[in-house]
Amino acid sequence: NGDILISEGHSGQGENPPPGTVGRISIFSKDGKFVRSFGKLGSGAGEFRTPHSLALDSRGRLFVADVGWNDFEEIDSASDPGDNFGWPCWEGPNVQSSYANPDGWGYCTNPAIFKKPLWTFHHSNPNYSGFTSQCVTGMHVYEGTEYPSKYVGRLFFSEYASDWFRT
Repeated sequence: NGDILISEGHSGQGENPPPGTVGRISIFSKDGKFVRSFGKLGSGAGEFRTPHSLALDSRGRLFVADVGWNDFEEIDSASDPGDNFGWPCWEGPNVQSSYANPDGWGYCTNPAIFKKPLWTFHHSNPNYSGFTSQCVTGMHVYEGTEYPSKYVGRLFFSEYASDWFRT
């Protein structure tokens, strides 16, 4: 419908983010009028830490590039408003060591509630995904007719620091 989605989140990775840190997605009409925001800074259902890039396709699938903590970046599929992507218990495919069970904060007592990321990328070790990433900065689901049909419905994503894009 032409709506514009903007991810708002930076500096939310640590245990105590600075005052004013947000983690939300805002929607604007194609004319630039504010429609609404959803999500908030946090680690529970419907909350974000550092959403950095978004893609929404015509089927309503929302993909979120989530900036990691120390080692990993990830892309999540936010199919349900109650999705919990595991921060701070998980970073990419691994348990965050300071939150391993039993954790004194009570965040990580039930890892079954966390939704696993679609893709994870290590900052310096290509053995996890075949490449490295510092921050996914752009995403788009291709739904056109100009390129071969094998690309239709595919998520394309780009990485600024390492100068690449993939699907």
